[in-house]
Amino acid sequence: MEFHLSDAGTAAIKSILGNWARLSAGDISILTAALRDPNAQIVTSEGSANFRLWADFGRLRWAERVDPFLPDVDIAPRPAFFALTPDGREWVPKFLAHYDLKQGTFYTENDPPRVDPAAYARTVEVLAGSCPDGPYPLNMTLSARAQLRSLQLRRIGLALAAFAYDTRESIAAFLGHLDGGRREEADREIQALRSRIRHHWAFRHLDLPPPPLTMHECADGLGIGLGDELAEWLYTPEFRLARPMAWLRQYGPGVESLQALATEKPQTEAPACPQPLRTGFCAFASGLVRALVRDHIGRR
Repeated sequence: MEFHLSDAGTAAIKSILGNWARLSAGDISILTAALRDPNAQIVTSEGSANFRLWADFGRLRWAERVDPFLPDVDIAPRPAFFALTPDGREWVPKFLAHYDLKQGTFYTENDPPRVDPAAYARTVEVLAGSCPDGPYPLNMTLSARAQLRSLQLRRIGLALAAFAYDTRESIAAFLGHLDGGRREEADREIQALRSRIRHHWAFRHLDLPPPPLTMHECADGLGIGLGDELAEWLYTPEFRLARPMAWLRQYGPGVESLQALATEKPQTEAPACPQPLRTGFCAFASGLVRALVRDHIGRR
């Protein structure tokens, strides 16, 4: 399905996709009912998410505003009435199917999101509490404990970055296989990604205990589409290709900001740590590289 649109029409499409997650179940059911009834007129309130949807339909000439007679009373917010046009009855169902628009679908209308450093720090701290690194020896100094804690936080950050990177690269590879007509390889790619996510691959390969949360729950607070925005379509047996394409375009660039935070050097040097801790840090960093290389080779 192709849309040949003016700049205004393209802006309306982007607005609909970005606004969709704000619609209620009732808003969506009203649209469904309007598509079934050729004489239907819908009523909504100016300023609402539903009003914005129908106003965007109007910009595409898929709907038009109608003005039934109303008594001259002061109502706030003002009601607004719309009806689908013949073009709308033809194109809206195709549009909804193409972008898999239903309750729970997420798209973003803005520039690619970046991970907020404060949100990253909160996420890592919460995960550190849910997957502790084990009790400290009684004779360990406070400076050594602080260093060990710092290493654990960095490992968790690297695990999140590895999850994000693996997801982005796997989805890109999946789409590449499909584009080349390699359906079986594409299916294997997406199945392998699902398995790695379900089994907390990123945590296990950094020798971290898996948290009592799904990977999507772990990364949801980062704001780069790794939570419900990904989970609500990734595990669907047959999802529309528009979903991974849109996810990759909208959230893929945000992975770079997470990688930058996860690999950022601390602002201040932590106290010198004992040699075994330094060795452990090298071991987990090397393990991450080996895991990523093994995974990359396995996907080819």
